Amino acid sequence: VQRKNIYLEVDQKIRYHKQAHKDEWLLETKGELVDLKTFSKISYVDREDIPIEVKWYTQRDAGHLIAEIKQPQYTLTFNPSKQTYTSYMTPQGLWELAVETEKVQFSETETGVKLMIQYQVLINEEPIGDYEFQLHYRN
Repeated sequence: VQRKNIYLEVDQKIRYHKQAHKDEWLLETKGELVDLKTFSKISYVDREDIPIEVKWYTQRDAGHLIAEIKQPQYTLTFNPSKQTYTSYMTPQGLWELAVETEKVQFSETETGVKLMIQYQVLINEEPIGDYEFQLHYRN
């Protein structure tokens, strides 16, 4: 078990369907990395003081990377081989969201380590938007 404090950058982009504008957030913060043989996990607090946990691991039978982004209200699971689902509480009530994962990619470079997730969120089979989540940290 390797546990250490890290500096990380989180870059999120959303291109909403049926709307012209895009949203992008960049957060530079400190977090904690836990590295185990079976998975890696980074915990940090976002700019709204919400605790976030990002976990990734290789699924043995499929041989590809799976990722999860966990917040107190919901957990998004990213699996390139199948659609996943989560419940999300809104002021209008509980929404059942589907997640279509395009890509989960992990890479190590001389500038650090990057986890990139590209996905689409749908409600009632209608796309809400295209999302890109990038987490970059230095060892």
